Amino acid sequence: MSVILSHAPCATTRITSPFGSRTNPVSGRAEHHNGIDLSPVDKIGESIYAIANGRVFVSKLSASGGEYIVIDHNNGYYSEYMHMRAGSRTVTAGQTVFAGAVIGRMGATGQATGEHLHFQIDSGWRNPVDPEPLLAAIWNAVPPPPASAATAGTADTLSAFAVPTEKTHLIYQVSSIPKGDYYPDVIDAADYAGSFGKMVDRVYLHADAGDVYYRVRTGNRFLPEVKNREDFAGIKGKPITAFALRTTMGKARYRAHVIGGNWLPWVDGYDVNDSRNGYAGNGQPIDALQAEIV
Repeated sequence: MSVILSHAPCATTRITSPFGSRTNPVSGRAEHHNGIDLSPVDKIGESIYAIANGRVFVSKLSASGGEYIVIDHNNGYYSEYMHMRAGSRTVTAGQTVFAGAVIGRMGATGQATGEHLHFQIDSGWRNPVDPEPLLAAIWNAVPPPPASAATAGTADTLSAFAVPTEKTHLIYQVSSIPKGDYYPDVIDAADYAGSFGKMVDRVYLHADAGDVYYRVRTGNRFLPEVKNREDFAGIKGKPITAFALRTTMGKARYRAHVIGGNWLPWVDGYDVNDSRNGYAGNGQPIDALQAEIV
């Protein structure tokens, strides 16, 4: 079986219920456990991470799995994450996710006797395989570094694995003229939001921790500031010519690509009166954006 993990699903390595035959702790009945249960030692609400790049196939609340997410990794494998903390899911069905992205928090929703993550890998839809050997290979291959030195991997290889950190991720999308539909979500600067040659008219973003504030310029004026996904920034049908961003969880850096041009320099300020480092844009319509928290 191909190794598909490039990131652990959570920081804990404590398996409290392995893959295979068991007695269900809730119903008391014999069953086949289709995944493994990972339980925290002492930390409450531990972060849950996407194990590899992919697209969210399911993100919903169910009676048995509680708050749960399924990611399609586009290689025949799916990963499943169940019993997340109520309201902690950060992604919705159809979104693109990258390895190491925080997708929720450990909880005890659904049929659960305590806080844990039910983690499952399917080879083909709902054909579960034992994920423990894959996790064990990763845990044994890389001695855990100090948390400050850990980084999130992006390639689907064993060597790309890194112990999870609390890095904050930006999740953002844009819509363009004339169609007006939003493009799929982008996470951080591993990709960009938009399509070269098509003018952006609205921006919609948030972070998986803290708050994000942003605003755009249409014509010769900046529109009011927007917080997280409480609204979008922009006016449908009117091209955006500048974009400014700040966050409460570190410093954001961002840049814009303009119609018929190139990527403009990265900026990390937030001042609509500072054309050098206070916003991204040069007065020309923007067709793509990139952003991340550093």
